[in-house]
Amino acid sequence: MAIIQRTRTLRPSTRKPKSVYKVDTKNVKKDDNLKLIIFMEGEPTRFLGEFHFDGSNLTEQESIHFRADAIAGKWHITFICAQPKSFILR
Repeated sequence: MAIIQRTRTLRPSTRKPKSVYKVDTKNVKKDDNLKLIIFMEGEPTRFLGEFHFDGSNLTEQESIHFRADAIAGKWHITFICAQPKSFILR
């Protein structure tokens, strides 16, 4: 069992508001855990969230996707195709 870590940076200055962010899951095996950490562009220490996925839910997929929406000054992350088993939001 391995913990596979991926990071994504939200880039609202260069992406359309409804853009979908992709996370590669090709190498995630059934017994692995995927840890996804999302940051904000220009603020590498501004941690927006940490999301954990069970590898057994990802083996049939080559990637997972999420959308990030700013609502009332706060970022909301919506996952497509897979849901995290746990998460930490800041």
